This record gives sequence, C-alpha cells and structure tokens, in this order.
Amino acid sequence: MNLPTFKILAVSAFCLAASLTASAQIDMPGLRRLNSPQINPDGTVTFRLYAPQAKDVQIRGDFQKKDVKRGDRTFPEPFNQPMKKNDDGTWEFQSGAVPPEMYSYIFIVDGVNVPDPSNSFCIHENNIVSSRFIVSKEKGDAGWLYSVHDVPHGSVSKVWYHSPAQGIDRRATVYTPPGYDPADASKRYPVMYLCHGGGQNEEKWQAEGRTCQILDNLIASGKAKPMIVVMPNGNAGQSAAPNEGPVDGKRPQQPRVRQTKDANPLIFPDLIAYVDSAYRTIPEKSGRAMCGLSMGGYQTFYYTMEHPETFGWIGLFSPGALPDWGDPTPAVEQYRKNPEIMNGLKKVFDAKPSLYWVGIGTYDGHREDIRGLKQLLEEEKYPFFYMESDGAHEWKAWRIHLADFASKIFR
Repeated sequence: MNLPTFKILAVSAFCLAASLTASAQIDMPGLRRLNSPQINPDGTVTFRLYAPQAKDVQIRGDFQKKDVKRGDRTFPEPFNQPMKKNDDGTWEFQSGAVPPEMYSYIFIVDGVNVPDPSNSFCIHENNIVSSRFIVSKEKGDAGWLYSVHDVPHGSVSKVWYHSPAQGIDRRATVYTPPGYDPADASKRYPVMYLCHGGGQNEEKWQAEGRTCQILDNLIASGKAKPMIVVMPNGNAGQSAAPNEGPVDGKRPQQPRVRQTKDANPLIFPDLIAYVDSAYRTIPEKSGRAMCGLSMGGYQTFYYTMEHPETFGWIGLFSPGALPDWGDPTPAVEQYRKNPEIMNGLKKVFDAKPSLYWVGIGTYDGHREDIRGLKQLLEEEKYPFFYMESDGAHEWKAWRIHLADFASKIFR
C-alpha cells in the first residue's frame, strides 16, 4: 500500500543491492558499513548508499511529499529526489525535519528500484520491497507508540485451524496480551478480530500495522484493556500468506474465491468457533470486536450487518462500503437506495452495539464515499464515532485508526 508507484522485482532488487553495498550479514574483510538511515537530533534523516559505479541515484519515500492535483482535489504524494555523490562513491541525501511516525523509502539506482541494503528493516507489499524507519521525539507520540519499549509484552502466534466450510486448514496471527495464561481458567479476555486489506494477508497488521507494539504500549499505559487480537487471512480459499502455506508447484497460492461479502461465511464462523475453543475468550457479543481496513472494513461492514448479535464493537477503517464506485450518484443516495445496506444497518443498531466506529484519511480517495456513510448515519440518528485522520489510503491512517479504536473498546 505504501509507495504504490514502484515497480519492483524483489529478487533482482536484493541481488543488485548486494552488489552495490559492502554491508552484509557475514563479517568479511573489506566490506563497507554505512549508517543509513541516520536519524539526527534536529529531526532530519540522512540516507546513504555505496554505489561507486552508479551514474544516477535518487530516493523516494513517504517522509517527504508534494501536492499533486487529481481532479478537483489535491493529494500529498512521495516524489523522487536526487542523492549527492561523494568522492568515496557513497551517495547521500538529507531530508528536512520529519514528524514522529513510521516511514518507508526506496533508492532508484540508474532506474532500478532497490531497498536500502544498510537497513535490515523492510516492508513487503505484494511485489514491493521497501525499507522502513521510525522517528519518535517523545513518549506518547506516534513513533513512540509504534516502537518496542521496556514494558510487559504480549505473545504472537501463527496458528493453524481447520475450516469445515472450505475443507482446508487456514492460518491466522494471534496476539495474546501480557499475563495471558492458557492454564488460568479463572480469567477470560475479550477478542478483537482485525482484518487486513485487499492484496494483503494475515501478516500485514503485525508487520506494517505494528499491532503488537501498539497494543503492548496502550495496555501498559492503561489506555487499552488487555485483549486477544486475531488477525485472520481474509482471502477466502487462501490458506495462508504466500510461501507460508501449501503451494501449487512453485507458484505462491492465490485466493480461490472472489473477495466479496459472499466470502464472509467461508471465513469468520469457523474462525470464531476455533478461537473460542482454543483461547480463554469471553464468548459473547460484549467480548467481541470486529474491525478492518479497506477490504477488511468492507468485510466488517457486511458481516456485522448479517450477524449483529455477534459483535458489540465495530470498527470501519477506510472501508470499501460504497455499493458501486463507478456510479456518479452521491454516496449517501447510493447507500439509501440499497435495501441490503439500509435493512442491515437497522439490524445492527437495533441490536445496540457498544461502539460503531468509522474512520477515513483526510487525503483518502474514498473520503467522500465515507462522508456519505457518515451523513446517512446522522440522518438515521444512529449513534457512532467518526474520525478523519492524517493520511491517505495507507498504513499511516490505519495505525491511527487502530490505536484509537483499541483504546475505546471493551470499556
């Protein structure tokens, strides 16, 4: 989702990166080690790449953006910036002051996109491999919340469960909070089902969403209740993230079922039944939350309308809720003329959810669609919470949404 314009072949990128740098995991004579990225006291960041034979090196990252006009709206987007070559063959770039946040970037070396070979922290998004770093200035800011601190930590498991609906074993990522003891029958925990977006899998909320760090830090500071977080693979028919499940020959396994609301009954009933049997949960509406980003928000939107008795806490993060994106009809009218949505929302709010949370990034291309949903909920006098956060259709916004939603549920 980050840096969407890159066209990267991961294998060639890493091979080229190895040839361009003297940094390596193996301690070998003559290897050059660079400090990149270097986060400076004044909030600027210095990036370095050793590429003595390169003729042109640029950097592109979401730490600096410029406004781009699209239709009648302006969006801030990353852009290529030139790096300066030093006499020793090292290329450098120093950013302006960078606010606290988690960022991603990539080098463009003579037209080829490569991650920073001196930075061991990478982000994998489909065929995109970029490098990441976190900036924090003080306790409690965004960068601090996404970092690891000396606080009690939860545990993360990659669990397999059987899906009778599909006849396959499927995998989910499960976070259990600090102090969770499977042998302690006296204590039970609420569960948040946290769904990923289109083209993603059960790895993404942990890797890029920083779910475990966010929950650890919120729980330690008393801002969130201890909870179990289940991050499912929302691609019906795909047992696990590519290369983590059975494959057809040498090809990564792809989803076999179109990602529509029709896939929901293939995923969630079996998953919920497994979680309630394998963990010390509160197996009732008051102890269950469902939320998700983009496609996961779409799944949450429809599944909670179909099963309003299952979840007491509902979170839509940039949800793909609009019935027809190609229809020029204003969003609120599209919702209103759709009986499935109108009847489904009535069922949800007749069941009196403890929280119905809706969020969207200020620069998200679907902002007006979600503002239409907000207008509908207001006109129907349904109680809900609404947030417009900084960011577009990207992890910057979704991490903010998760932190806010997690701090409000199970209270």
